[in-house]
Amino acid sequence: MINGFLGPLPSRSFLQELMSHLKTALGGWNVALLKENFLSDDVTTILSIPCSEVHYDDSICWHYLKDREYTIKSGYKAGTLPSSSSCSAGRDNWLRKLWSIKVPQKINVDAALDMDGYVVGFGLVVQNSHGLVVASSVQRVIASYSSFTAETMAVLQGLNFAIDLGVRPIVIESDALAAVKLIDSGAYSSADIGVIIGEILTKLEGIDGGSVQFVSREANYVAHTLARMGLSISDDVVWLEDYPLCVERMIHGEATA
Repeated sequence: MINGFLGPLPSRSFLQELMSHLKTALGGWNVALLKENFLSDDVTTILSIPCSEVHYDDSICWHYLKDREYTIKSGYKAGTLPSSSSCSAGRDNWLRKLWSIKVPQKINVDAALDMDGYVVGFGLVVQNSHGLVVASSVQRVIASYSSFTAETMAVLQGLNFAIDLGVRPIVIESDALAAVKLIDSGAYSSADIGVIIGEILTKLEGIDGGSVQFVSREANYVAHTLARMGLSISDDVVWLEDYPLCVERMIHGEATA
């Protein structure tokens, strides 16, 4: 049986021979042959496709969406839909393999300062390997940090945010080159913010695949904008699979780049 891979995968020559007979001489579907080789639901679907005299190359399509384009969201929904007992075991095995794949998720972090008001804002955004937003957050603290200290604290805030979300593995991206270099060096004992660096390194050691990397300001502009927003909020805000409107166009630009 072809559909669902319930048996051995047919050879290419068999498929080519089969496809050459799926249409009748009059240009319609060969219903008897369809019923012999496909599941009844698929026969109904095939018969709903209008035949054409124009030849098009085959392509892989995602039949759960009308535009036939695969998305992570639709894949997740398809994998968690109720199914019959005959295919539930295969579905569950597929899901286990899917969620066991260790694909790093990046967390962009940044800090903003209001020296007159003794306020520090933090912007955090978590994106998967496809650029889709997993979570975002705007935070603020009352403090009089230096720029270096604030940027280093932003890395720690992002790391704590990832741990709270259960994100694994993680790559924290910051545009603060000096902070990233100090974290990478591990020479925190002689630094003024050695306690913070030490906490970051300790938590990274407990995360398989965790790291801190430098990115340009342009690549970190979403987190930068969120950090600026943090200067004016009264309470910390968290968005799950969402983000504020002020960064919507930037995120869409990243996802389609």
